[in-house]
Amino acid sequence: RGNTRMINRRHFLLSTSGAIVATALPNAIAQPSDIDLRYGQSSQQSTQQKFQNIINDMFLLRNENGSHWLTLKKVEAGPEHDGMEQFQLVFTSDSPNFTDDIYSVTHLSTLQTQQMNIEASQSMKQHYVSTFCLLT
Repeated sequence: RGNTRMINRRHFLLSTSGAIVATALPNAIAQPSDIDLRYGQSSQQSTQQKFQNIINDMFLLRNENGSHWLTLKKVEAGPEHDGMEQFQLVFTSDSPNFTDDIYSVTHLSTLQTQQMNIEASQSMKQHYVSTFCLLT
């Protein structure tokens, strides 16, 4: 009986310490960064400018249908209107089975994640776009 109690305590300690390490690991891997990719008025930079600053960075897209690696290749400005910020992110990927959908998009350098609608480009092969129209 004493042996069973020790095994249970050991199992508890090992599983608890594993959970603590698992939750701390992403923060340990991410590079310290001043990059804040949240949408909206959270900083003095526009959201479009925030993405301009990370061109050629890698992103991981995930949803219930799978995951894909994409590289941000450019940020295209959209029409200008007072009170609105419009632009399009253009990504590239070698992923053959990409479907237009809403994805959890994680910037690999900072591990910041947002939801984005990503669609195949109509004009460029193996290019994918996400269109933004944000109130400022």
